[in-house]
Amino acid sequence: MVKVTVERGSFDLQHKTDFSGPSYKINILAAKYMKNHPHSQPLAPGKSNVTGFSKEKKDRLLSNLAGIIPESRLKFWKQLPEL
Repeated sequence: MVKVTVERGSFDLQHKTDFSGPSYKINILAAKYMKNHPHSQPLAPGKSNVTGFSKEKKDRLLSNLAGIIPESRLKFWKQLPEL
């Protein structure tokens, strides 16, 4: 998600998956309420393409984090997708 909009008094959450793309509405009510009110809106489509970092930026990030966080936490950062 690149943009999220919430309006006071509304149970809808609007979001965009691309800055120039369309805006999608999601109903954020509890599932219990949704079962009793079938007028709920469909979910927004998922994103199909993977975005990531350049190889140089990822390597620089890993070298900066190496002395700061434990090796067990570096697993997440090492698995970031590359462009």
